[in-house]
Amino acid sequence: MTQTQLLLALMLPACVACGTADDRLDWVRKDLANLSPKLDWVRTEGFRLGYNYRAKLDWYARARACGMNGIISRLELGNDPSRDEAIDGGYGKDDTIPMFLADWRTVQPSSREAKRQGIHFFYMLNLGASSGTIADGLRDNPRRANNGKLFSPIDEVYWDRVVESRFLRVADMLQGEEYQVDGFLIDPEMYSARGSIPGDVDYGDYALGEFVKATGVELDFADLSIPDRKLLVAERGLAGQLYEFEFDRLKNLAQSTREKLQAKFPDAIMGFFLWKDTLWFKAVAAGFSTPRVPCWVGPESTYPGTFDPEFVKFAAELRRQAGVPILLAPGLRFGYEEGKVPVDFLSVLPGNLYHRSIATTGYWFWAMSRLGKTDEERKPFIDVLQTVNRELDAYCAAGGDYESPLRPAPLPVNRPRNLQELLTSARSWEPVPQEALPTDAPPATGIAMRNAAAYAFAVPAEEGDLLAFDVANVRLGAYTSPTACAFYRPDGSKMTEIPVPLGQSARVAPAADRPGLWVVGVTSHNNAFWVLPQTEFAVVASGTGFHLCKTRGEEDISRCFFYVPRGTKAFSIKMTAGQAEKVTFRVCNPEGEVLSEHAGLITSVTQEFQPGDHAGKVWWLEASDAVEDHSFELIGIPGIVAARAGQLLVPER
Repeated sequence: MTQTQLLLALMLPACVACGTADDRLDWVRKDLANLSPKLDWVRTEGFRLGYNYRAKLDWYARARACGMNGIISRLELGNDPSRDEAIDGGYGKDDTIPMFLADWRTVQPSSREAKRQGIHFFYMLNLGASSGTIADGLRDNPRRANNGKLFSPIDEVYWDRVVESRFLRVADMLQGEEYQVDGFLIDPEMYSARGSIPGDVDYGDYALGEFVKATGVELDFADLSIPDRKLLVAERGLAGQLYEFEFDRLKNLAQSTREKLQAKFPDAIMGFFLWKDTLWFKAVAAGFSTPRVPCWVGPESTYPGTFDPEFVKFAAELRRQAGVPILLAPGLRFGYEEGKVPVDFLSVLPGNLYHRSIATTGYWFWAMSRLGKTDEERKPFIDVLQTVNRELDAYCAAGGDYESPLRPAPLPVNRPRNLQELLTSARSWEPVPQEALPTDAPPATGIAMRNAAAYAFAVPAEEGDLLAFDVANVRLGAYTSPTACAFYRPDGSKMTEIPVPLGQSARVAPAADRPGLWVVGVTSHNNAFWVLPQTEFAVVASGTGFHLCKTRGEEDISRCFFYVPRGTKAFSIKMTAGQAEKVTFRVCNPEGEVLSEHAGLITSVTQEFQPGDHAGKVWWLEASDAVEDHSFELIGIPGIVAARAGQLLVPER
């Protein structure tokens, strides 16, 4: 039994073969049982797909050379046909061409190049409408979800403009033996709507009106707010019926589109990125899926690249939620945002990616076109892909009866970006004076943060002292990333790493093996973390602000203490929230007076404070009702915070 088989057997009793003896989960085998013969490559090779922006035709040959078998090509057509082919002749070769027109021109060359290279081609559109905006889909179409800024899930006008018509136009463009067409995918993200994606049941005028019209129920909702409409529907016992009504409407829209496309390409795979346990995703999956050609699902919550029991549970739960056959190809992000090769990550990625791929139906990654600008920059990523694909080939050639030398491994802890600076500067920091502490400080809540790579705790210690921290992994959505703590000595070398599994908490307490200023880095990748240091002194320093997240326990408050140096005439705090997620900020002086409260904040606000007699003392900021994507920044005073007032270290008193 291979290591993966053992791991999966411990998690789920139904680990059976694809063919005769592979590691795929039982539901994967069942979902592949009635696959179209023309899609047998999915069964035998699996998906090995790279996301590609725009043209980048040179990537088709690179993909094939390193053992990949498909490209997802994002090419944004305009919603209105008159915005591409009808105006194409009006532009000369030296003119600046609109993005939607440039993309339209690229569809056929991309598909043709895929055919030439013998690689599968998937056309992808963004649900935000043409060029990533949402305006076109809602133009002269006020059927907004919950009377807000998004479209209603059952809005056939939006669906036709943004999904069906664009898919069908691409299908018509790619008729002929010279073209490769394997599927049509949707990216549901809508950045113009601040990251909003299609949600659950719609209680807006259009959706409720359609429900009343179809069912004949009496429901007087016209003058009610959305929360009151939800309450009314629940009190009338209609919530389940409304859900089913909207589910069926959206499922039928998706099914109709699939049938029209499969009339042109009988084995075309339909699917989408992301996954949330909401009506939109379940209904579209139901409409796109058949036993012969199941719906393709590429969850982005798997971006960090883990493979462990939590990943296995997530995959099985997603299939249960879908309720129909799916082709699950977990997404991956290589982490090349800073222009630096993530060497530690790439060292563990081959084992994780290989075992993820054989447990499901393959992989896709974001994004091929961003893996460096030169062959030298691309080489580390190409090497990983070649290694994984070579092992997948061996696994497939052996009919699944193959034990790879690649092994799953925990993700590395991100090295704090400000490590050396913190190690150098924090050596001279001093505790705040005893008289600066609040006489009646509120209890510590711990600090909950995301974007962990930017933060680290500075802790002075003697040899033998325990570097004790209570740490919890805070799960965001469906992300499967664990948390880990790395302990760096005063010279910057790493002493140890200690993991904290997904959804769990632990006290980590290694002993310092030398005296001096230590740094403890905490990483949760796409998730967040909660930390309460159990040392005498421990601070987090940041020159760019602190990104808070939801806390843990019954008290939904994250409290950060900070010091206002003596002589400070004025300082400011910038408090920021996302439009889709509200948060409440409070700023308290050393006597516990609430000097500022911004309840239900959905934007950002910067407020100035004149400390007066409260200069030279410890203040605190509270955030409540936080989910994620909230932050605050201290301006005019040191950007240093602690979970307890007495744990503060400061560069100036």
